[in-house]
Parts: sequence; structure tokens; C-alpha cells
Amino acid sequence: MNKAFRALLYIILLLCIIIMIANWRYNFFTIKGDGWSIGMNTLTNVFEEEPVKNSIILDKEWFNGQTAGSTQFLADPFIFIEDSTHYIFFEHQAEGNANIGLLTSRNGEDFQFEGDILDEDFHLSFPQVFKWGGEYYMLPESKQSGNVLLYKADSFPSKWSVSDTLIKDVTFKDPAILITDSIKLISVSDENLKQTIYSSDSLTGPWVKSDLFKERYGDETRAGGNFFQVGGEWFLPLQRNNRGYGSGISLYKLKYTNKEIKFEKYAESYLDKIDTLKWFNRGMHHLSVLPYKGRFKIVFDGDIKSPEKERIANWKASLKYNFYDLRRIFIE
Repeated sequence: MNKAFRALLYIILLLCIIIMIANWRYNFFTIKGDGWSIGMNTLTNVFEEEPVKNSIILDKEWFNGQTAGSTQFLADPFIFIEDSTHYIFFEHQAEGNANIGLLTSRNGEDFQFEGDILDEDFHLSFPQVFKWGGEYYMLPESKQSGNVLLYKADSFPSKWSVSDTLIKDVTFKDPAILITDSIKLISVSDENLKQTIYSSDSLTGPWVKSDLFKERYGDETRAGGNFFQVGGEWFLPLQRNNRGYGSGISLYKLKYTNKEIKFEKYAESYLDKIDTLKWFNRGMHHLSVLPYKGRFKIVFDGDIKSPEKERIANWKASLKYNFYDLRRIFIE
């Protein structure tokens, strides 16, 4: 065997090893999903209890039993509670663009669909609802509008209109807002898998890129729910995509000082596929946490495998995620 041929074999072997590692880290082919459903639970300790065990499941079949039956999925649920009434705002995909739907319950267990409460000419999702200054606001994903739009309730919870444009001429995914007396920031991600932080002195802005945050690239940079506080510290769910889009959720702790803003991984794959629960057996990609009466109300979503377990190509995303992981190691 001459040296050139031996070198070629070594190169082929090395490429095979690289491909195997890349595929193991982020699968080249993933099982197609067949629609998201919503789950809900009450926890005493967010980090030590199993979040999905003994949860209430609001699946597509249950939902379509209350409607015309055209719903494809229920996703991105956010929990809001007032006067003991539980509100779940969610992305409702039926026909055309997704709208924002509303589920309500007086006891936190038996829910009913109140209809779509926000319908635009563009796709809507990630309906993060919060109260500030005595008013009700919603910050959804409004990427297709080309702006980050803030909505205000004209009549809570069913009537909303645009109150302000917080960030103009952008196509950001899932803007997660944290607004307190001392902290006002929004975490956004873009099509290039880049996470950026915008900050402001008030809800109405101006919102500008924060120089205190070093932009992050790659996996686990897109918000998968709302900021929530435990023990005086803030946490944010970020989407994990090792088996394709919507594989799971990891939790990150926010480090916020007057010199630096950063996220540190706290719990990897906090939510992941559950093989024994068919509605969540492909993956999970959203978590909303709300402290309530000394405990925590959580809502989440999960995707079901397609009946034929059809596989779809994911190799471009896999290579991109691997590249950004290497970039993070050697450059960042």
C-alpha cells in the first residue's frame, strides 16, 4: 500500500468519524412531528420534581372535540392567573396563519376554549402575557410583521390591540421579556441562530442592543418560554434541538450586573421527549412557569410522532449547530 493511498484512507476514516460525531450530537434525520399539545402541572420545587408526571394533558383530540375539528396543533402556552381564574394563552394553528387562542379554568383543572382572541394577517405565536403598571400586555412573536409588537388589552382577556412597536424592522423569534423595577430586557434570536439582548429604561422604550451582553450563537439560544424567578434568581427556558427542531428545553440562569449580562446553563434537557406518553413522544419545546401561592404553576407543550414515523432531513441544521458549537469553543 503506497503512502498516497494510505493517506487517502486516513482522510476517509477521519471524515467518517467526524460525520458520526456530528450526527450523534445533532441528528441528520429526525422523525416528523404530527402536532403539538399542551400539558399543565403544579410543582412545589421546579428543579427537583418531574415536571410532566401526573400532569393535565390538553391534546388535539380533546380540543377538536370542542371545536370544528380543524386544529393542527396547540403550542407555546403561557399561564396567567388572576382572581383564581387560570388563563392559558397559546398559539392556535388551524387554517391559514396561526392565531392566539385562550383556554380558561376556574379550578385549574377543567379548561374550556374561549376562542381566538388575537387574529392578524401574519403568523402569531409565543403569546407572553404580563401585567405592568396596572395594565395587561402581550408580547407575542410577530416576526412576519417585520417588527417586535407590544399589544395591550382593551378588555382583558379577550380584546387586544397594538400598543407600541418595541423593535422595528427585524424578524426576531420568540421575544422573552423580563421587566421589573430594576431590570428591563428582551431576549431575541434570529434566523442565524444568534441570541441578542435588548434593554431599556421603560416598557415603551427605546429598546436598544445591550453592550453588556455578548451575543451567543447556535443551539439553546432561542427562548422557549418566559423568565421566572426562584429563590431570588431569574431563569429562562431555551430551546434544545439535538434531535431536530423542538427536541427539548434546557434551563439557563440569568447573570445580571452593571458590568455584564450572561446566561449560564442550569439544567440540560429539563424537558425532553417522553416515550411512554404518546402526545409528547417526539419532543418538547416550550415551558411557562408562574409562582402561585407558594408553589409553581407550569404549562408546556409536546409533539407527537407522525403515524408513519416519517423521517425528515436535518443535516443542514446539524452541520450548522456543530459549527456554532466549535465556534463557541475556539472563538468565544
